[in-house]
Amino acid sequence: MKKIVICLGIFAMLLLVTSNVYAYNQVTGWQKGPEAIAGKKTSGKIFNLTSKSAPLKGSESYVFFDNLGYLREGVAKPITGREIIIYLMEDDADPNADDFVKRYIGTFKGLDLDTIKLDEEYTAGLGNIDSANDATGELYITAALDKITGDKTTTNGAVFDYEIRVD
Repeated sequence: MKKIVICLGIFAMLLLVTSNVYAYNQVTGWQKGPEAIAGKKTSGKIFNLTSKSAPLKGSESYVFFDNLGYLREGVAKPITGREIIIYLMEDDADPNADDFVKRYIGTFKGLDLDTIKLDEEYTAGLGNIDSANDATGELYITAALDKITGDKTTTNGAVFDYEIRVD
């Protein structure tokens, strides 16, 4: 009987420890990245995401990447160190310019996208990316693939999947 109680206690503690999963306020779900075309900036779909409190801040906005892919042989030259620059942006109505929220840099080994890392956060002032009483941001990403001599200007398709999340 004592062994059963000990086993149940250990099981309860493991359940408690593993159940602390962080939940973001809102997420886009996994999306295919914008097309990777050498020397051209492409954009993803705009998503309306709401934070837990107003105003939405850059520090409460995240992009997660998965399924890092590759450039197509014959369309792109296999150069190690090539970069793809990805911006998390907040859409603003004209005539206002869209806001830069974060910059990520992806690097290639040959034709394979090897890593994507956060490079810079644009959190000037209070870090707000929308007006003071607005908890909803219109978020999207852009991607710009370095052009190397010999690249064709046709698409490589998406070279990553992504998900935008806000707290």
